[in-house]
Amino acid sequence: MLYLIKSAITLALLYSCFFFFLSKETFHRFNRCMLVGIMLVSLMVPLLHFTTEHPTVINEELYQMQTLMEEDTTPVQQPTEERPRITWVQVVEGMYLTGVAVMLLLTLMQALSLIRLMHGGLRHTDTQGNTVVLLKGDVTPFSIFRYIVMNVHDYEHHRLYILTHEQEHIRLGHTYDLLLLEAMKTLQWFNPFVWFISRDLKAVHEYEADQAVINQGIDAKQYQQLLVTKVAGMRLQPFTNNLGHGSLKKRIFMMYQKKSNRWLMLKALCAIPVVALTLNAFATPNDIAPVENMVMPLENVATNDTTTRASDNGEPLLVVDGKCVKIPLSLRGKSPIEDEDAAELFKAVGVNNEDDVESVTILEGTPATTIYGDRAKNGAIVIKTKILREQPLDSVVVYHGSVNYAPKSPE
Repeated sequence: MLYLIKSAITLALLYSCFFFFLSKETFHRFNRCMLVGIMLVSLMVPLLHFTTEHPTVINEELYQMQTLMEEDTTPVQQPTEERPRITWVQVVEGMYLTGVAVMLLLTLMQALSLIRLMHGGLRHTDTQGNTVVLLKGDVTPFSIFRYIVMNVHDYEHHRLYILTHEQEHIRLGHTYDLLLLEAMKTLQWFNPFVWFISRDLKAVHEYEADQAVINQGIDAKQYQQLLVTKVAGMRLQPFTNNLGHGSLKKRIFMMYQKKSNRWLMLKALCAIPVVALTLNAFATPNDIAPVENMVMPLENVATNDTTTRASDNGEPLLVVDGKCVKIPLSLRGKSPIEDEDAAELFKAVGVNNEDDVESVTILEGTPATTIYGDRAKNGAIVIKTKILREQPLDSVVVYHGSVNYAPKSPE
């Protein structure tokens, strides 16, 4: 799930750059490469792992989210009379997988419909080695891989326009773009920016093919009249290149728009800082280090040493078994641990038996910030227990970059 979130964020940021800087330019081939590149980069960036000495709000939140997911998916021993607990992670995963299943089912149905449609009809090979399938009835011309499908009437009256248009789709390999697009839509069906890319990529495909028809010396007015008759026709599977696809107004506008200055392609360089930003944002903060070797006996916990309080009355960081937890409300503003507070503190972090505590370490000043960074500027209390928790947790709360594990209350 964390991979999908990172991928969706990357795709959204990169597409935003494309939309604001390049979407209105006439670099059809370049824009197509940008849109395909955005999808590929969004798949790869989350796979790159870096660490950072200076955590940001984003990577701290993602790190905490990962911790919550791992904790919520860790199997816990349940009494035989209790039903298994359904976690929020399982609910979200179930919703996501349901969406993926629906997308796959729709794609399968569309593929079967396409195969059935192309099964009949007359076939012959054009001058470029493509297979032309001629069907009866009202069929909007389209192409997929090296197949061009049209009805007999279009072949008899508009063969030059349609074949030129669809041959360009095939020559440029637009079908492969659409297959990648369908995979992205299946993986990120929840991400609206994927659907924006779908709209723009298919439009760019048509701009490229339209331009190829005009470059052949074909009369633009007659070609546009053909588009008017076909644009309202049936729309087939999303992984086919359809002659009638897209906004007719925009397609005609692009045919007459003045070519953009090639220097404007440099606007695509805005993607570089965006990728760098995402890599930094997704880096894992490494300011939390193991503390197994920094412990003291439990009898040394009680202390009246007020030097462990921060001068600004801030709260020390509380760490239990290597994880940060929230300071109990009843203990805020007090010395980190007094004799009468120790049992309350242990109970608040889910340790009901004091004998289960192996050691407690109180850190302040440089030792605390060296291990835990600025979050421990008010000191740190490190508690290490002897046993793993078997008691299920019913709430996990993010608090000031820390995580609070609340034991499940009795029925």
